[in-house]
Amino acid sequence: VNIETCKGSVLIQDKAVVADSLDLIIDGAPLHLTGKIDLGVEGYAYNTDLTLENLSLTPFLATFAPQLRQQIQAQIRLLKATANGRGITMPSLKKNLVGNLEVELDSLHLQGIEGLQEFATKWQIPEIRELHFRTGHLQAKAAAGLVKIPDLSLAGDDLRINASGQM
Repeated sequence: VNIETCKGSVLIQDKAVVADSLDLIIDGAPLHLTGKIDLGVEGYAYNTDLTLENLSLTPFLATFAPQLRQQIQAQIRLLKATANGRGITMPSLKKNLVGNLEVELDSLHLQGIEGLQEFATKWQIPEIRELHFRTGHLQAKAAAGLVKIPDLSLAGDDLRINASGQM
C-alpha cells in the first residue's frame, strides 16, 4: 500500500485523539476520515467515519492478506464505514458497537477460494471454480451484538447472487 498524500490534522486534546478531517490518497484512491478516540474511557470510546473511492483491492490484499491476493481481485468503487462504540474486545464490541458498512465493487474475480473448490468438485460443477462478477454491493449494519446484512448482491454475465441475513 502506497500513501501518496496526507492532508488534515490530528489533535490530541486531553485524553482524546481527534481527526476532524483527514484526507489521504492511497494507491491513487481518495480516502476521507473523521473520528475521535477517547483514551480516557475504559476500553476506549470511538466515533469514526470513513469514505474510500476507486481502490484496487490487489495492493491492499498484498499488504494485509497476502494469502488472498491471487484468489480475490476487485476494484472497490466505493466504501463507506461508520463505527461508534466503546471497547475493542469481542464482549465489548457485542455490547457497544454500532456501525454501518457499504461497499460497491467492480470486476470481482474469485478463484481458488477454499470451500468453493471443494464444493465444485463434490457437486461436479467446474464452472464455479472461478467466478467473475461485473458488480457487487454489500450493505451491513452492526448493533446490539448482531450484524445484519440487508443486501449482498453480485452480478456477472452468467451468475447473479442475492442474499441477506444476520449473524
